[in-house]
Amino acid sequence: MIWRRALAGGLLCAGSLAAQAPTSAELLARGDAAWERREHPIAFAAYDSVVRGDSAFSTRALFRVGTLHAWENRLTEAIAAHRLYVRLEPQDLEGQVALARTYAWASRFPAAIAEYDSVLVREADYRDAVLGRATALAWW
Repeated sequence: MIWRRALAGGLLCAGSLAAQAPTSAELLARGDAAWERREHPIAFAAYDSVVRGDSAFSTRALFRVGTLHAWENRLTEAIAAHRLYVRLEPQDLEGQVALARTYAWASRFPAAIAEYDSVLVREADYRDAVLGRATALAWW
């Protein structure tokens, strides 16, 4: 009888430890590992959990959530994530290029060209912005 209570107590302890939610840092590490393995659905789930669950989330997670939304043709969600990323990381030109690219994929060409232009004002020879702008103009 005593061993049953001890066993039950041990299982309850182990169960409560296993039930603890992973930290944002753990989720970010899982997302990064899955990203490197190109396991995008797993990466998305981890990054999305970071963004949704932590008010001080990683902007890297936000950028990748936007990218993965875009790759899955969820362009409204991708634009929202990339716009927030650009607002939080205004110095990151790659974020602006990602936003511009997503606008172009969504056939929002004036917004795409304006975003590319804002990158090119800061760095006139930014290759991805030059090519992206030309592509957006050709699609328009």
